[in-house]
Amino acid sequence: MKRLCIITALPAETRPLLDALSLQQSNARHLRVYASERFLLLECGPGKMNAAAGTGAMLQAYPDIAAILNVGIAGGCQPIGQSVLAHQVRDHASGARWYPHLPDNNTFRSLPSQNITTIDAPDTHYRQGELFDMEAAGIFTAASRHLSTSQIHCIKVVSDNPEHGIETINKRTVIALIENAMPDINSILDVLHHNFNEEHNAVSVEGDVLISNLLQQIHHTVNDERILRKLIHQHIVKAGEIPRLDTQGKSSAHIRKTLQSSIAAHPVIYE
Repeated sequence: MKRLCIITALPAETRPLLDALSLQQSNARHLRVYASERFLLLECGPGKMNAAAGTGAMLQAYPDIAAILNVGIAGGCQPIGQSVLAHQVRDHASGARWYPHLPDNNTFRSLPSQNITTIDAPDTHYRQGELFDMEAAGIFTAASRHLSTSQIHCIKVVSDNPEHGIETINKRTVIALIENAMPDINSILDVLHHNFNEEHNAVSVEGDVLISNLLQQIHHTVNDERILRKLIHQHIVKAGEIPRLDTQGKSSAHIRKTLQSSIAAHPVIYE
């Protein structure tokens, strides 16, 4: 069963979500994971490297994750407690950038969106239009290898700003910030869940027929099949149609490469 995955870094960010979403600790080797029927939650630990490693391992352990939402605190110029979506995630060290495809609906439009820059150490040089965190780029680095930018999102709660510096942050304040932001977080999760169900239904009929035919014609390993399903899903969502594939004499690797090229030819346009 496909579920949405929430990723936090700190125990204080995790705690309010456990109660609000009725999550129970799950047995996952080397990962701190909590689960319910609808959700998985990974507490990856602080920092970009922990975030990347944890996200990659999570997607290997749970290959049917439908979407990821990074929830956490960040510093910026906005009021303390403001919920902010990411419309760009940037790794300060490498300059790499990702652009989450924000759904066009009232829930997402009701929240401000800004650039989120992932840094390797706390920074107090606050700038308008930008938030600082320490995990988002790591999550996007790992997740974007498995999911499209319509399936990876980030919501941050402002924890420090020029008037209230990082020295004011502690476990209690972080818990309170996430608790107060739960209505926004729940609304985003509901939209992602609804969108996933619509996309899944679009893929389930014709997409499943195509996948079944391909598996009969060409040998696929278990991992090959998982990647194939993901690529066909992405193609239908992006291109709006079932891919047309020439399978005569082709290998599974060739089919995957063809799908990847076709998906790349239908980029998401941001206005």
